[in-house]
Amino acid sequence: MNRPPVRVGVNALFLRPAEVSGTGTYTWELLRRLADRNDLDLVVFAQGGWVPDDLRDRVEVVPAPRFSSAIARIAYEQTVLAVRAFRHDLDVLWSAGYVAPLAVRGPQVATIHDLYYRHVPGAVAGLRRHYFRWLVPATVRRARRVIVCSAKTANDLIAELGDERTGGVRVVLHGVRTTLATVEPIVPEVKAPYVLAVAAATANKRMPVIVGAVSRLRAEGHDLRLVVVGADPFGLLAAAVDGHEEWVIHRERVSEAELAGLYRSAGAYVTASVYEGFGLPVVEAQMLGAPVICSQGGALPEVAGFGAHYPPAVDAASYATSIAMVLSEDDVAEALRVAGYRNVKRFSWDRAADETAAVLFEAVR
Repeated sequence: MNRPPVRVGVNALFLRPAEVSGTGTYTWELLRRLADRNDLDLVVFAQGGWVPDDLRDRVEVVPAPRFSSAIARIAYEQTVLAVRAFRHDLDVLWSAGYVAPLAVRGPQVATIHDLYYRHVPGAVAGLRRHYFRWLVPATVRRARRVIVCSAKTANDLIAELGDERTGGVRVVLHGVRTTLATVEPIVPEVKAPYVLAVAAATANKRMPVIVGAVSRLRAEGHDLRLVVVGADPFGLLAAAVDGHEEWVIHRERVSEAELAGLYRSAGAYVTASVYEGFGLPVVEAQMLGAPVICSQGGALPEVAGFGAHYPPAVDAASYATSIAMVLSEDDVAEALRVAGYRNVKRFSWDRAADETAAVLFEAVR
């Protein structure tokens, strides 16, 4: 006898309409695949009723207000969403952005992407930090299952909350945007060689280390540029770049074709993060053949694997040495590319969707 599809509510209220972010990529890539399944019906709660165009006719969309502040969104999520979820007769509610609405009846699943608030508290605004410190542990206690994107985050939760509270934690690795590999890349209008960084310039990303490394190499006679793709919400990149504007190219946002071109033509992809719960750009760089140089912050060694070079210290001098080695020694760069291609095979949104569906079914049973 065929069972009716499991009715899954998806709490996407944490995403602003048309927002470009790692958590947004995670949510929409999984929903694209989950929407193809005959054993799931998806009901998406979204700000302004916004979902990507290719999902609009494949899921049921429940519009919520476009919130003017995080406080307004949190208040709605913890009160009104509980009522609206009940009215839609859900089998399970999946909150894809760290925190679940505690008053919702019935089974819940939540995805916790990282523990920034614990490992890099200075990179999280005060109110947001307190919100996570209270509601992430409460979410782990309330949800029947918790999805994390790396073993590192799972271990962090166990260290903070103990084994007895984290038995429902399941590791589901991210996928990688294969559209970046299939789109016709736009050749960047940047003179090679250049180092590429794709990240919002928060304190966690330690952009002064990367800027300082390139500055050292230029002082030694290397004709090298730095390209940074990502927002600079606190002006930290601008402060680090001050006086070096002639060789630093900053783009807050680029198209997929432009990003693919930047990855493919980069002499090296570099990140110096203090902590990452996953690190999607590292895997994207590996997929498109950019030699990766990265820190050992958080889950980065777990995600980048043998397809990256790890400088011995996270300072400008160590990064300058690593960048110079990758740019000047073709065999080193090629070894990193080959190892990166091999590593990328571990990451698939199809596999992630299947594993996420399995967790949802677990929570319903």
